[in-house]
Amino acid sequence: MSKLFLDSLEIQNFRCFKHFSVEQLGRVNLIVGKNSVGKSSLLESLWLYSNRGSVRTIRDILITRNEFHRRVLRSSLSEMENNEEMLTSTISHLFFEHKSIENNPISITIGPIGSEADKLSLTSGWYVTQSDADDLPRLREVSLDDLETANERVLVLAVGRGTSPRSLYRVESILRGSTIRNESEPASSNLIRANGLNDALISKLWATVALTDLEEDVIGALRIIIPQVDRVAVLGESGDTIILVKLKDGENRIPLRTLGDGMNRVFGIALALVNSKNGILLVDEIENGLHYTVQLELWRLILKVARRLNIQVFATTHNWDCIEAFQKATMEDPELGMLIRLENKKGKVVPTLFDEQELAIATREDI
Repeated sequence: MSKLFLDSLEIQNFRCFKHFSVEQLGRVNLIVGKNSVGKSSLLESLWLYSNRGSVRTIRDILITRNEFHRRVLRSSLSEMENNEEMLTSTISHLFFEHKSIENNPISITIGPIGSEADKLSLTSGWYVTQSDADDLPRLREVSLDDLETANERVLVLAVGRGTSPRSLYRVESILRGSTIRNESEPASSNLIRANGLNDALISKLWATVALTDLEEDVIGALRIIIPQVDRVAVLGESGDTIILVKLKDGENRIPLRTLGDGMNRVFGIALALVNSKNGILLVDEIENGLHYTVQLELWRLILKVARRLNIQVFATTHNWDCIEAFQKATMEDPELGMLIRLENKKGKVVPTLFDEQELAIATREDI
């Protein structure tokens, strides 16, 4: 079997995780737990890691959570640069307990346990701009002694991996969505939030699989719900996309949305799955819109494609039917599945792991 994207995970200072670790991960991982325990934050940490700390990913996370300061989007560049409270309060949402950046830099680390060279780090702190020997502006970190007297200090997010040189990004550039150059090449990864994929991403992902063997995997997923599905087409441009389905023995093309939420959900999951080859797929609330009778077949498809295309999958659920379907599918394809239960114990998020055998006992006993 191909090597996993991550065989373990350690997170420090990201959102609700002061220090969190999972010693063993499976190829397909189902994450369960009560509301607000950190399931979605765990997916976001993995997305950030797989995208090498991309500032575009950071901005998307903040926007999706409505964590932008209300004045950010309507502020001019000069207003933003001169409003330290706006910058610190916005970027602080990424850090444990929303800590603000004061004198000491704050660091997030995400990566495999015991492999510092593979860990992603994001450190927020204050810098000043000064000219180098070629009279070009360079950022220099401010010492604690000089912080209070520093003129025109700049809030910076330093992003690095292991011992590699860190890339320095001005926080106001991140928030404004300015073009950022020289970012590390991300892994093949996709995140499906609870409300599904947007039109722009659907168009992009479909363009990579249309008229390839991977298209059949997507159509096969739709046949889990409606076996008569024959062909699929995605028309239009990003922001104005329509997905059409043709059924066997049918003359008309039918909009996918006409066929119900389940069809749209399965289409998005399958499309993102086949576009995550040699990478990672993240799905929040995977059971959304899906009747319990189709969940077993969907898990079977996910397990099969994940093995074939070397994909590691992480999904969350609140649904017991989804857990039972996952258990049945993983028992049929051993050594692939892992259930991770998150619990908050005295303010610390703690994982409990269930492999196929343990999960079988838990579901049989209705634990």
